[in-house]
Amino acid sequence: MKDFCMILEFHQPYRLNRNFNSLYYAGEEDFRKVFDAYFDDGLNELIFRGVTRRCYLPLSELILEQAERLRREGKEFRLAYSLSGLFIEQCKRWEPKLIELIGELVDLGYVELLGQTYYHSLSGLYGPERIEFKRQVEMHRSLMDGLFGFKPEVFENTECLYNNSIARAIDDMGFEGIVTEGADRILKGRSPNYVYRAKGCGLKVLLRNYRLSDDIGFRFSSRSWCEWPLTSEKYVRWIEWTPGESIVVFIDSETFGEHHSRESGIFDFLKALIRKIAESRYLVWSTPSEILEKRDERGVIDVDDFSTVSWADLERDTSAWLGNGMQLTVYESIKSLGPLVRSLGDEAFYTVWRRLQSSDHLYYMSTKSGGPGEVHGYFNPYGSPYEAFTVYLRVLADFEVRLKVRLEETGRREARYLFPVPSDKAFTFYREFARSMNLRVRSLHDLLSALRSVDIKSIEFHSERGDFGRWVRQVIGDMELAEVLDEVSSLGLVGEKLRRKLIEALEARIAEVEGGGSPIFK
Repeated sequence: MKDFCMILEFHQPYRLNRNFNSLYYAGEEDFRKVFDAYFDDGLNELIFRGVTRRCYLPLSELILEQAERLRREGKEFRLAYSLSGLFIEQCKRWEPKLIELIGELVDLGYVELLGQTYYHSLSGLYGPERIEFKRQVEMHRSLMDGLFGFKPEVFENTECLYNNSIARAIDDMGFEGIVTEGADRILKGRSPNYVYRAKGCGLKVLLRNYRLSDDIGFRFSSRSWCEWPLTSEKYVRWIEWTPGESIVVFIDSETFGEHHSRESGIFDFLKALIRKIAESRYLVWSTPSEILEKRDERGVIDVDDFSTVSWADLERDTSAWLGNGMQLTVYESIKSLGPLVRSLGDEAFYTVWRRLQSSDHLYYMSTKSGGPGEVHGYFNPYGSPYEAFTVYLRVLADFEVRLKVRLEETGRREARYLFPVPSDKAFTFYREFARSMNLRVRSLHDLLSALRSVDIKSIEFHSERGDFGRWVRQVIGDMELAEVLDEVSSLGLVGEKLRRKLIEALEARIAEVEGGGSPIFK
């Protein structure tokens, strides 16, 4: 019997207030009042209630009805939900009955819940430490356990973003497996319809069959498609004929009733599909954890950090969120505020910062055209990607100013050392005189990350010249750290001993500034 696994994604972001103007709140000291003004709750509620009525409720009701009917007949049907923390927050505010229905599906064993980043963010790309990524994953895992009594064993990163480093981080957190895109470039001629293992760790990898997924997700209503209309009989036949041991179809839940209207026949298709697979002599409904438990690994998936894969657009890479200058500016800006927010430790600032990390904000700034451009328009409140960029910058600028003010008020003056400096004051790594390595850093965190991986010859070159201490003193302004770095340079260390000593000094200072303290600076 071949496994058939369906995974449905449930997520809605907090969209920004397009009319936010910081001048209106220039003298406002109530941060929560200002932070509420960042987001358009009227629009968010309208969208969430509408999609719930057209999609989320009828979809889950259909699943429950069919699962119960099949169980009475001695047949089985199970699938998986991937619910973002922001989706659950909005459920609690505006559609609590939906949580009750999902809880019933979980309790009855019809739905397996996957792990996610709570805020549906790109934090998995933030650097080797992945502090924020791990915290958001733990937040989500606690939410699933506390609300549904379910501890996810399989993880699905935001937009299926995956590379070897992300896999190792998830393996370290105790997950059994991860779901990502079965992109041709990472399979290298192999089939996505088997279980694989992540390179460098024991994490098992399930791959989305993007062709069969997109047949439902994108092509179902397309009358220009040569296979239209898609019937359950035809689709089941395709699955049965597809080679492999396990077929994973992973689509947005909004496929049912939103992207494809009820009038398209999408609900009737799903209802018939559920029954036909349950009655097939060659297929069995399976959840991700069931597949991982019974199927052997068929090889290794190797995706380095520069080749990160995702399920988005034709490129199936990070270009849906980081493909143009606007997106990169926003990404680097929001990421750079992390150390300062952690240093402050204020829940209100944490919440806003994390809401601003949602991948949707960057997605709306995409300038792609054609089919991908249409997809980027789903639930997009803006008239253009440039409006999305402008609105985001207005909110971000106000937030950054208030963060700096709050740090000053709480006596955390040293936190200013963690702010990124302007691009023209960045530290540039060289291998030797006049031979740039095309690597520039703008903050202490950036410098720490660079020191972990940059060629040791470059580190030796700069240490011998005293460049690290000079930049920290003259640009960052941290005299204490500059003295420590100068002392390390004076020791005459080379090779990995030098790298390790510099990293230890930076880690200690950053920990102290963020609040952890370190004996080096006592």
